[in-house]
Amino acid sequence: MKKSKLFDFSICSEIGKDTLWAELIMFCKHLIDSNKPIEVSEVIRKRTNSQNNSIHLYCSMIARQLNDIGLTYVFTNPIGWDVELVWNTEIVKEYIWRPVQKEMFQIESTKDLKMSGEIEQIIQVLDKAFAERGIDVEFPSMQAFMNKKDIENYENK
Repeated sequence: MKKSKLFDFSICSEIGKDTLWAELIMFCKHLIDSNKPIEVSEVIRKRTNSQNNSIHLYCSMIARQLNDIGLTYVFTNPIGWDVELVWNTEIVKEYIWRPVQKEMFQIESTKDLKMSGEIEQIIQVLDKAFAERGIDVEFPSMQAFMNKKDIENYENK
């Protein structure tokens, strides 16, 4: 049986509008009266490009702090030698961010993270782990940027 899409009715987070619900109910009644199938599904919004950029910037900021305090990333290469590397964005993302993400949500790629909730939960875990080791990195956001500017303006007065 071929599926055909009759109508895509999107409901945003502002679902409290009576007219929106009334229209949806009327449309569903019309479909039922016409013996048309109705399929309801939840659309899970994935992380945005801005969130992805912020994750990369956050990983870069962590790498910079780890390097500043003299920590290095050590791995054993295929011939059995321990090799020390300076931290960079990709190493932080692969060996700090991604393991937490996988453990918490069983999600391999950041592109599959939900737009709200999951990124914030990972940040909370990482912030706590870093804070316990004396490392303070604030996740990049407009609010964090504005807070930093407010502090700089206050200190320059």
